[in-house]
Amino acid sequence: MFRWLFTAYAQTGFSHAVRDSSWIFAVVEVFHLFSLALLGGTLIVGLLALAELGFRFPQGGALWRSLRLTAVLATGGIITTGIGLVAVNPLKYYWDDAFRYKMGFLALALIALGFAYVRGAAIRSLTSRRLLALLTLTLWLAAGVSGRAIGLL
Repeated sequence: MFRWLFTAYAQTGFSHAVRDSSWIFAVVEVFHLFSLALLGGTLIVGLLALAELGFRFPQGGALWRSLRLTAVLATGGIITTGIGLVAVNPLKYYWDDAFRYKMGFLALALIALGFAYVRGAAIRSLTSRRLLALLTLTLWLAAGVSGRAIGLL
């Protein structure tokens, strides 16, 4: 469906530079892993607070807003560096089933995360907030596991 996009990306100067360089991919990977760690921390803290497991902080407080901002910045970093990682061989990623699963789980995880951070605190039922937190974490975990499976099969 998007084969033309991956084919066009493979022809870009950036894709050629990543393929031909011995260090660009590694540098992009470092920033990708840093963004993943940052997002993982914000997910754990924010979703545990949403589920009232371990600690709480004020819903309208500056800490809650900065945590959401950190999650948005980390997610942007993951997406940006992920696009950079695909540059090494876009068509390989296009044909990889694990990559397709990762993109599907990533889309669902982004929707769940957005809902959790924007509307989650307004949910009155603690059980519903805990289910939302569990669903969000599960979708991110599924995206991560699918990402690790890329190229293995």
